[in-house]
Amino acid sequence: MESSVCRVEDSPSQRYLEARVEIVGEDVVVAVGGGERPHVGCVVLAQPCRSKRGGDGWSASCSVLTIPPHKEEPIARAVATRIVEALGRVAVVTAGVHDDEIDAEGIATYLRLGQELADKLIEPGERVLALVTGNGLKDRDAIAPIVDEAPVISKLAELP
Repeated sequence: MESSVCRVEDSPSQRYLEARVEIVGEDVVVAVGGGERPHVGCVVLAQPCRSKRGGDGWSASCSVLTIPPHKEEPIARAVATRIVEALGRVAVVTAGVHDDEIDAEGIATYLRLGQELADKLIEPGERVLALVTGNGLKDRDAIAPIVDEAPVISKLAELP
């Protein structure tokens, strides 16, 4: 499994959201947390379905589980939907943010950070190429028939 961490922050308030991303087979699992006590308050399971807007894009069909009285669904849904629309893969996103005595401005900050996090994980409109190794795609010659040119992103000897 591959994993990574992505973080967004509002400097004036010092509020932040952090996403831990795991690639599980062909699917994506993300745990979003923030505030004084990150936790699981909401889970969104998003699966791809062909977009009804035409073209070959993806839309997300979401199922939501929320632990009352948590309100993190907009954060989890934004991240899950962005992943599904960009990758066409199943995504499971948990979200949990807690700040004692949070006010309306603090809630608005976290909702904005949730959208920024989704944008940072995958830029809107970004085209994503996933090259799965281990299935005959280990060299440029294997994919040459399906792409104009197989670019070399980095040579192994140049990696740190």
